[in-house]
Amino acid sequence: MHPRPYGLLGLPTEIFLYIVESQIIGCQDLLNCMLVCKHLRDLLQDSMLWTYQRELERDGLIDGVSTLTTAAKLEKLLDRRRRWRDLDPISVETLCIPFDEGPCSLIGGVFARVVRGPDTGTYGIAVALLPNTCGNDHIRDILPDSYSWKSVQSLAIDPAQDLLAFLDWDPLTRKCHLNIQTLFAQEPHPSAAQSRIALSSGRGHLIDRQSDMKLGSDLIAVHQHNKTRVWNWKTGVILWARVFLYIRPFIHVHVRPC
Repeated sequence: MHPRPYGLLGLPTEIFLYIVESQIIGCQDLLNCMLVCKHLRDLLQDSMLWTYQRELERDGLIDGVSTLTTAAKLEKLLDRRRRWRDLDPISVETLCIPFDEGPCSLIGGVFARVVRGPDTGTYGIAVALLPNTCGNDHIRDILPDSYSWKSVQSLAIDPAQDLLAFLDWDPLTRKCHLNIQTLFAQEPHPSAAQSRIALSSGRGHLIDRQSDMKLGSDLIAVHQHNKTRVWNWKTGVILWARVFLYIRPFIHVHVRPC
């Protein structure tokens, strides 16, 4: 008869699994635990807990505060994945908000889009806080009342930083600017080194208005025709810039005498 091991290995299986279900223990912690010895590996590798943590990691999510069992949370997680894959929402609500042709961005329940400006031929950027399951059961729409632009070519938002970045283009002057503002008040962002950056001097080609922009943390990337630049918007430093040359293929014509 072998003596019962002491410590963690000596606990009954249900108590051991109850301990490792703590929210501070993630997928990597469980993996490290499985590498300790064969007994822990056998306990965890076929457990519901390991399956749940592995699927959370695959979706890039973290476990939150919940009274549900691990089996119930795994079922909800897999159902969430299926609904995203099949575009099968739990419920559908139709919202009536002003909208115009142009770029838009939806992140974290905040929807920014182009709307008609206060003057004819101008446009603004409106921000809507969409209904959610955290108590906000109605839409709150913030419409611009003072700022207007001739044309908004691209926009990106980061609600966590109260950040709105967008490109405006004036077809008369052919000038394009990168604007860095607060998302809700739409004022110059206090953390930005420059809140308005000229991307063309007015001598740009019409195709320069066909611009695209990406936003990630402290970086903004802007692509115009054959130019790509990456800024740190907090320091104002250009970290990367490239000009791409497009060479048209030559067409060889052979002429034979008759």
